[in-house]
Formats: sequence, structure tokens, C-alpha cells
Amino acid sequence: MIRDTRFTLTDSSPKLLSAEVATHLCGRALTYTLLPLSFREFLLFRGVDYRERDFYRNYTRIKALLGEYLEYGAYPEVALAPKDTREYLNVMIKRDVLERHPVRNVYLLNELLYLSLRSYSKYLSVDSLYCLLKGRLKVTKRTIANYLPYLEEAFFFFLLRKYERSPKERVVAPRKLYLIDTGLSLFGSKDVGRDVENAVFIELMRMKSSNPRLELYHWKGHSGHEVVFVVVEGGRVRELIQVSADLSDEKTRKREFLALLKGA
Repeated sequence: MIRDTRFTLTDSSPKLLSAEVATHLCGRALTYTLLPLSFREFLLFRGVDYRERDFYRNYTRIKALLGEYLEYGAYPEVALAPKDTREYLNVMIKRDVLERHPVRNVYLLNELLYLSLRSYSKYLSVDSLYCLLKGRLKVTKRTIANYLPYLEEAFFFFLLRKYERSPKERVVAPRKLYLIDTGLSLFGSKDVGRDVENAVFIELMRMKSSNPRLELYHWKGHSGHEVVFVVVEGGRVRELIQVSADLSDEKTRKREFLALLKGA
């Protein structure tokens, strides 16, 4: 009898995504979403210790690596030697989407990809995409609504719902789009503020993967005040999080803190 044995199986094939694994294994599976490296892991990959006094000793180096982390992303191979992440993008689209789904309008899929890379950390809705594309493409809202989950299922991006007390309102409200990795935005419109927000979102997703009771949302009030992230645990709001790349301006500080107060 074999005891204390654990098997870990990994595969790059898109034929089995997480939702299908449990089905094929008759429910005898625990699924864990493996995200790109956290910044702590990124530092260890680059041989920089951030713990205790080493954080202050290596502060200048850590600050420089943070810029690199946001610029090129956190896939392990890229972390070891910054390089073009185009191959990851091609794999996501060609293998994890086109080989799995009946995509008839490939041009539309490419346009959605293009817009996503330029709209990360921003609001997105089927209606807004339809208004942008209908003048150039023969497209329907239904097709757009079908294609977006294909990209989300392939872990190209995540769509974050708005926090509302009504479940119906959560469904219909515009969502915010976050990329799986900030390095992908090199092929869109790079912005350090949005990179920081995207990186915080991925870190929150990492927390969520180890705590299934956590839910993540964004919030925007009628007055226009916005809370970037709302963390809900067990049905109760646990934390409100603002994200800003620079708080040196007094107006920016006031705006961000006022939004937290309004959200609370």
C-alpha cells in the first residue's frame, strides 16, 4: 500500500480548463488558480531579499524592480529575463480560444482583444463595445456577449462586477476589466496608474483563491465617487481599497479619501 503520496498533474493543453477537470474526474478534484508571480515571488526570482532589515538595505533595488514588474509583467520566464510577452498572447488566443470555441468572426475577436488591451483597469460593457464597433463591423450585442466569456475563460482578463445590494443590479451594471498580467498591456496603452491598480487586483485574486468566502467588487456612487475595490467576506463588506500611483497632490488625496468615506 502506498501512503502519503501526492500527484501533481500539469498540462498546457487547452482541452481541459478548470471547470471541466472536476467533471472528468467525477468531482474528485480541488482546483487552484495559479496566477503569475506575486511581487514577493518576483523579488525572490531576482535574488533580492525583502524580509525584515533587508527591505531597507535593498530598498533602491526593490523600487527599481517594482517598475520592471509593472512594465514587463510577472510570468516566471519573463521575470528571469525581461522579454516580449507576445507569445503568451498568441497562445491565449490561438489555442485557448480559437481551438476551443466556434469563433466565426475572428476579426471581431481581434478587435475585442485590441480594445481590452487599451481599456484595462477601466469600465467595460457590451453596450459600449457595440457602440464602438457597429459602425465598422457587422456585429450584434449577442455575439459580443458570447465572445467576452471566451477571453475570460482563457484567463486573458477578468471582469469585475459592481457592488450593489441588488443581485440584479450587479449583473447589469458595467464591469471593470483587469488583465491577467500587466506585461500584456505593452501591446495596448501602457499607463503606470492603471498598471498599479491591475497589480493590486491580481494580488486580491490571489487572496481569493485561498479563501473561497471572499468576493471582489468595484463601487461607484451616484455622486461620481468611486471605490476601486470592495472586499466582501461571508456576505459582509470587509474592506474598501483605493489605489493610486501618486498621492503627493493634495487634491488627489482628498478625492481618494472622500471616495472611501462615501463608500463606507
